[in-house]
Amino acid sequence: CDDPTTPVLDPITGTKITSAKFTFLCLKKGQKIYFESDTSKATFTSGALSKSGSNGEPFCSGSSAMFSGFQTTVHGTCVKLLFQPWVLNSQLKYALGFIGVFLLPLLNEGLVHTRESLRQSFRQRPTTSASTKRLHKLTLTVLYMGQMTLAYFAMLVVMIYDTGLFVSLIFGFGVGYMWFKEGKRTKDVAVTKPSKTSDPAAGGGPVGPWGFQRLEDLFVLYVPQMKCMANCGSTVQRALEGIDGVDQVYVDINDKCVYVLASSSDARGVLVDAVDAVGFHATILRAPN
Repeated sequence: CDDPTTPVLDPITGTKITSAKFTFLCLKKGQKIYFESDTSKATFTSGALSKSGSNGEPFCSGSSAMFSGFQTTVHGTCVKLLFQPWVLNSQLKYALGFIGVFLLPLLNEGLVHTRESLRQSFRQRPTTSASTKRLHKLTLTVLYMGQMTLAYFAMLVVMIYDTGLFVSLIFGFGVGYMWFKEGKRTKDVAVTKPSKTSDPAAGGGPVGPWGFQRLEDLFVLYVPQMKCMANCGSTVQRALEGIDGVDQVYVDINDKCVYVLASSSDARGVLVDAVDAVGFHATILRAPN
């Protein structure tokens, strides 16, 4: 019926369309475009075909921040990537979005690696002032906030349910793991046997991330069940420090490793039993020869 308050205008001529005389064009998504005459409809159709290419289909149409199940945006609904203006409605924009989503987990893993490197560096420095410690903590906090922001962006990309962007994101996580984390445990745990001519006590031996120099007495235990230092890590540390012959214990909660300096090379079984006694399973990664 005619409604003078909300007139429908012909998109070509701009003339008001009435119920007495009109025609329409049906689109794939169920929408309809109304025209005053068949001539206006033909003009609109020929113009749309010339702009969309030889196959008559645009790259995508409309926009959505979340699809109903995994699907592709090609000849379908355009992706609205994270922000309102970021609509990937062309091949170039979609390619740039694909590359950006791939880089997202790489940046996330890079922040994790940088934050952990700085944390280890801050720990190994000599005692500093309270203001310097606060600055160190603030730096690590800012890096953590950036890391979590990127992680939530990655989660939102998954929730778009675009197949291409999802593949790009997973591929980026795989490359990030290979680049930043693969072999990290080997590099952290593998230590060099000190030279017989060097004196570790005098500072001649190499220093590992745990801060010990008597590498000939070093045990490395892997305790995967440790979740935090306040409870798990401190419990394991106290259990090991209570063993006769254990001189020093260092817990790295991030790598789930415990570094133990023991004067007896026969302490292998005793260390494992002590960890088992407090409810954790331990595996010896390194023991003195």
